[in-house]
Amino acid sequence: MNYLPLTQEEIDTRYFELQMRHLGISPRFFNVSFDLMEQTDAVRTCRRWCDDFRKGVATNGLLLIGPVGTGKTTLASAIMRELRVGRLCKMRAVLADLKDSYNGGDAELWQTCLVAPLLILDDMGTEQQNNREWLQGVFYDLVDHRYEYCLPTILTSNATLAELQDYLSLPVVDRLRSMCTLVVLSGQSRRETA
Repeated sequence: MNYLPLTQEEIDTRYFELQMRHLGISPRFFNVSFDLMEQTDAVRTCRRWCDDFRKGVATNGLLLIGPVGTGKTTLASAIMRELRVGRLCKMRAVLADLKDSYNGGDAELWQTCLVAPLLILDDMGTEQQNNREWLQGVFYDLVDHRYEYCLPTILTSNATLAELQDYLSLPVVDRLRSMCTLVVLSGQSRRETA
């Protein structure tokens, strides 16, 4: 069987895509960049945070909140793409991984969330709330661990701070307030319709 050799450009593209997937960035966000965004206060705050992280002075994280479609995941992906360290995870995937560990799974994603040098948790608050007490315990364990070990954490949510407090519990939100700079996005959904 003959294989056609890849060009350097094809190799570079595949390597870039592999790197983005390893960081947790989905294909829709492979090419997001602060330079391609409207330079809003939120974008400038996230860009400054990246600069501080590179200098080793960003010990706190960010809490990106706002309505659906206002660019929270885009900003989170731009941060991860810019820094290329740590992991971006959907909160639902983290919880599914943890639940799977009860049936013999390895909870690899959960372990990554505990120790990643930078963790971005996307879409916090969209989880099923069948077992609210369990969810609050999981969030407490994760946030408290990252708080105590001074690990920068970025979270995105469609919920307001008050809704997060009701959903996550006061101790969790209190830690988040202490360890994250609040970035509020507003406006209508920027997603295009088909």
